[in-house]
Amino acid sequence: ITNASLNEKVELAKVLHVSNIKLNPIDVRRGGAKEKETTKARKVDLLRIQFDIDKNLIDEAGNKDLYIKVIDPKGELLSNPALGSGSFITADGNTEFYSISKRVMLEKQEAISGVTVDWNQSAEYESGEYLVEIFHKGHVIGKQKVTLK
Repeated sequence: ITNASLNEKVELAKVLHVSNIKLNPIDVRRGGAKEKETTKARKVDLLRIQFDIDKNLIDEAGNKDLYIKVIDPKGELLSNPALGSGSFITADGNTEFYSISKRVMLEKQEAISGVTVDWNQSAEYESGEYLVEIFHKGHVIGKQKVTLK
């Protein structure tokens, strides 16, 4: 085993893993004073993405950047630079675009519960299946789908 392949394995082991991914389509009412879950596309104001980050025994404590892609029923990435959309480099060196990013503070060997990210677009949501993919260090670390009527 070479040092390079060992370093590669250690870097892979540092990639975070997520679990308990939930997508909640939210209908915001009364100027934001009240929120209600809905499955009707025309009533959705935002997609709330919630997940836990599992304990990682190797990665150092510090800020970790997660990139989240929200893909609409047509297979198109939802993005808006004004809402923080941008691009990142995947593990295989390609450029990918993301909808929104989330920076989390990781403590050494600690899990994080209830990380929440809201995707709030100005356009109407369409009926159909939405896919959310979460990336860390260029790797997909979680996926979840939600269907809007």
